[in-house]
Formats: sequence, C-alpha cells, structure tokens
Amino acid sequence: MTTPKTNLSSNAQALLLHRQFPHNIRTKTLTCLGAYSLFLILTLSGTVYFIHEGLRKMNESAQAFETLTNSVETIHESFIRQAQDRKNIFLRGTNPQDFQTYRNRIMGMTAQIQNQVQALLANPDAQPYHAQLRIFLSQHQQLMQTYNQGMQRLLETQDPMVGDQYVRDKGRFADTTLAQVLQAIKVDQQQRLMAKQQQMQQFLLLSMGGLILLILTGSGALILVITDPIRRIIRFTQFLEASPPVRVE
Repeated sequence: MTTPKTNLSSNAQALLLHRQFPHNIRTKTLTCLGAYSLFLILTLSGTVYFIHEGLRKMNESAQAFETLTNSVETIHESFIRQAQDRKNIFLRGTNPQDFQTYRNRIMGMTAQIQNQVQALLANPDAQPYHAQLRIFLSQHQQLMQTYNQGMQRLLETQDPMVGDQYVRDKGRFADTTLAQVLQAIKVDQQQRLMAKQQQMQQFLLLSMGGLILLILTGSGALILVITDPIRRIIRFTQFLEASPPVRVE
C-alpha cells in the first residue's frame, strides 16, 4: 500500500517563487527608479535654469535702460547748468573779468556736453536713439555758434540787452530734443519690461504645466513597472491556491 504524498503547499510554492525573484527584474526596477530620479532632477534643474536666465535678462535690460536714462539726465543737467551761465554772461558780462569767467565755463560745458553725447552714442544700447541724439548734437553746436555771435555783440555794444535779444529762446529746440530722447527711453523701458514679464509668465505657465504632466506620466509608468513583478507573484499565488493538490502514489 502506497502512502499518498502531496506536493508543496501553495504557500510554500509562493514563498519559493518569492525567493527566486529574478535578479534582472530587481535590476530593472532599480534602473527605472534611478532613471526617473535623474529625469526629475534634470527637468527641475532645467526649469530653474531657464527661470533664472529669464530673470537675469530682465535685470540686465532694466539696468541697461537705467544707464541710458542716467546718461541722458546727466547731459540734460549739464545743458541746464550751461544755460544758467549763458544767461549770467549777459546779465554780468559787462565786467571783463566776469565775462571771461562765464565764457570759460560755457566753453568748458560745451566740450563736456559734446563728450557726454559722444560717449552715449558709443553705447550699443543707445542705437535706437542715435538719430535724435545727433539732432541734439547739431542743435547744440548751432546754439553755441549763435551764443558766440551774441557774446561778440555784447563786447561790441557793451549793452546786455542787444546780446540777450539775439540769443533769446534759441536753446529751446535742443532742450526739447533731449526731453524727447528721455521720454522715448522711458517708454521703451516700460514696453520692454512688460514684454519680458509676459514672456516669463507664459514660460512659467507652460513649464509648470508640462512639468506636472511629465511627473504624472512618469510616475504612472514607474508605478506600472515597479508593481508588475508584484502583480505577477500575486496572480501566480492565487493560481496555486486555486489549483487542486497533486497526489503522487
């Protein structure tokens, strides 16, 4: 008489299967985890980099416009100081010593203004305003020629009114041109800043939406890869539990 024997119980077979979990599947799981982590790091790093670059360019653009504004305001301040001396030379120029003092200061300010405008023209960021700056330069040169003629009449007549009437209101054209340059720079700065802000907002919206979509998609795929071996073991365990025991006689 033979004694019936059963094979390993379903639990024992499931345990054996678990112990024989294929090494290549574990390697695949770890590889997927590492690749997904690297993907997240690179994606986040790239997003942060582009945001940082956008902010840096906005800051550089703002600084460039600030430099242009300061340069034009400096020229305007020099022009105003010279205008005060041009006015004073007709009020006090009957005294030869005062006349020479103001004339030297006026000539010095002329050279200073010319140099300031030339330095601004050499700035690549001032390219859109070159035409107006050259108009101002020409107007200022003509203005100083007129003032030289007015000062000559003052010397000839010793009558301040004669020279003053000759040069009256001659400087308003150059002053208006300089004011137009300053206004154009401020308008362009505001428009450029608004455009940069809109670009940054669009980039942030698209990048964050894409990042969220990539994370969700990648997480779903990673979960499927990681849980696939576990689902296989569960299905195989359920199959063994549902199978009748095999008797060996």
